[in-house]
Amino acid sequence: MIIKNGEGESKIIGKAITLPTPKIFPQPFFIRLSEYTSEGNLWDNENFEFNSGKVECNGEDYDLAPSTCSLAKFDEDDGSKKLI
Repeated sequence: MIIKNGEGESKIIGKAITLPTPKIFPQPFFIRLSEYTSEGNLWDNENFEFNSGKVECNGEDYDLAPSTCSLAKFDEDDGSKKLI
């Protein structure tokens, strides 16, 4: 996933699954990442806004609309990291 905002461009790569979302508009986007690596400053923030972004899955690119992102980080007992 690549996110761009006033702080620059940030990238995160890892195993991801999408999570259930409520039937509201605009529809939120929930994703959980594990075994990930990241580049850029955004992933250190709990909340941030972004102007543009994209998700790549199986060689296909999907654009993200401008939005606000909220993050929760978890350290697992086995030393791995998860990001929701």
